Amino acid sequence: MYFETFTELWQMAGHGPFVWSSYAITYLVWFLLIMVPIRQLSRQKRRIRARCEALSQREVNDGDAS
Repeated sequence: MYFETFTELWQMAGHGPFVWSSYAITYLVWFLLIMVPIRQLSRQKRRIRARCEALSQREVNDGDAS
């Protein structure tokens, strides 16, 4: 193995903070690229469901008025 200890792996001859922060940023971006559209989709589904329920309730109320 290239590094003898975990500390050497973590520090990487002084380059560790740059390397590990790059990994952290990359995984954060991936996470956001996956989670943001999923949350937007669920929010949009909720809005559509609420509109459908409001329309169906309106149709029921209009049917009672006739």
